[in-house]
Amino acid sequence: MDGLFDRVYRMPKPELNPGGYLRRLGSIFTETNAGFLIPTLDPEVTFFSHHYSGCQEAGIRCVVPSPEVLHRVAKSHLVAIGRESGFRVPRLYAVTTQKEAITAAQEIGLPLMIKGAFYEAHRIEYLDEIPHFFRKLTHRWGLPVLLQAIVTGVEAVVACLCDQPGRLARAVGMRKFGMSEQGTTWCGVTFYNEPLFDACRDLMDRLKWIGPCEVEVKIDEQSGMLTLLEVNTRFPSWIGIVPELGSNLPDDFIRVMEGRDIGPDPGFKTGVLMVRQHNDRAIPLARFIDLASGEMSGG
Repeated sequence: MDGLFDRVYRMPKPELNPGGYLRRLGSIFTETNAGFLIPTLDPEVTFFSHHYSGCQEAGIRCVVPSPEVLHRVAKSHLVAIGRESGFRVPRLYAVTTQKEAITAAQEIGLPLMIKGAFYEAHRIEYLDEIPHFFRKLTHRWGLPVLLQAIVTGVEAVVACLCDQPGRLARAVGMRKFGMSEQGTTWCGVTFYNEPLFDACRDLMDRLKWIGPCEVEVKIDEQSGMLTLLEVNTRFPSWIGIVPELGSNLPDDFIRVMEGRDIGPDPGFKTGVLMVRQHNDRAIPLARFIDLASGEMSGG
């Protein structure tokens, strides 16, 4: 696809055929002489973490946290590690049935947030909304479905990169101004908050995290209290703007995977507004038909 990708490949579903997926990916690495793999979705990080030895055997080079570390940052297990790092963590229930979801909602109180296991969040005002969103999130992201108490405050995120287990080497903060229906940031401004960055540094150290992640929080405007909402296990969707801020986290991550020293944190520009936009593109249908053969060139 012109200006977006050099090549596009059709892949088997990893959850249905892990071995076939890794063999296909390994052949692509060999064919293209690819350097490294950077997962961009939370389920991908989980998959490659659990199949790390298979990646090595297939010639796929990547750096991901261990399954044990991922278990500790799963939304349903985040309370303990978050509080140890100085965050407040709202009440959260992981449920596997609609009946459990309704019971949890009654215990938390309305309104509340209902979240998918990996992605997507919706605000619930009434109990009769729960069955619809439970089915929707289960279909998209599987189980469990999460119900979380709503916390007031300024919503903010920090893109993090650890170059060694537990060492936060790079961090860029953004205060959210606008979000999509699924909770994705579409407008925000970069900012620095020392207590937040200190807490993120402590969290990464306790987790022994390696590679990129995104920490989502709310900040009480009166007390400055930090509430940890979740830790996303990959770069955030807005990571493409960071080279313009003076701190190129994706490029630094490539150097980490190459075993090179990335040096001290250069810092980043604060007060920079990010606005996400969608572009319409005209692409010949024949280009997509090419995918029936398994790949499509970018030229």
